[in-house]
Amino acid sequence: MTFDPLITTALFYLIFLSQIYLLSLHYPRIMLRRLTYVLKNFPANDYPKLYPASYTFDTERKARQGMRLFRGMNIVIALIGLGLILTALMTGYRPQGHGEEALVAAFFVLQAVPHVLTELTTFKHYKLMRQCNNSSRRTASLTRRHLFDFISPVPVILAVALIIIWLVYFLTDAGLTVPLKRNVYVMLLAVSMANFVFVAMIVQHLRGRKLDPHLAHKDKLKQTELVIRSAVIGSIALSSFLIIDQTVQQYALDYLQPAIISLYFQAIIIFGPGAMLRGYRPEEIDFSVYKKDARSL
Repeated sequence: MTFDPLITTALFYLIFLSQIYLLSLHYPRIMLRRLTYVLKNFPANDYPKLYPASYTFDTERKARQGMRLFRGMNIVIALIGLGLILTALMTGYRPQGHGEEALVAAFFVLQAVPHVLTELTTFKHYKLMRQCNNSSRRTASLTRRHLFDFISPVPVILAVALIIIWLVYFLTDAGLTVPLKRNVYVMLLAVSMANFVFVAMIVQHLRGRKLDPHLAHKDKLKQTELVIRSAVIGSIALSSFLIIDQTVQQYALDYLQPAIISLYFQAIIIFGPGAMLRGYRPEEIDFSVYKKDARSL
């Protein structure tokens, strides 16, 4: 089975261009707009609990410096991506399925670097919040929440079913010889670890302590719902990608792999961090809990 090379080549360029735009331009712009909104409307003088480090240095100035760095890194990475596309066009590159998907994956990792650094900074910020909150009076809801309070059983069942379908498909295609080949063990371990991360995310938000000790209860519930949905959809996307990739290899459609893996990366961004950004808007968050005389919830 083959497709017109011109169509598959044009499709790959469009999909890869979309990857550059989404992760290096679109979502960074949304994140910077959110931070600008918070800094403008909730300054450290009025909301000191939101800026625990403001006692030792100008947190707002530091935040704006970090925003400029974040914007600059993403612009540079986007330019690198555009440079790759221009180079490919000039050399007449067409997807052949000879390992080009590794280049797409490597560029995705590069795109993720500014976002990972931002997440690490956020975790440090939350840690400092908890340290400064040790002597605060706290209240908490006694209502114990369960998984299906936040998500319908249907997507959870679908996620489990797709894992089983992929597992049967993969082992059948790999051959049920004993002992199994080394690459089979590696794949099973990698997929198991990925799904373990999804489960850990869910358990942490259902049973673990709040990263932000001041977060209002209603915002905590909203955040938990979005994280659980993102984790379940992430598992569904992973299994779907593995099934499609296995089919592509089985029917010798390897030249489609660069486009498929790029689509997969975009899907996990759209339904993961993208869903959090869409569903957890700063305009809807209760910032009154960060005032000096507010009680931690």
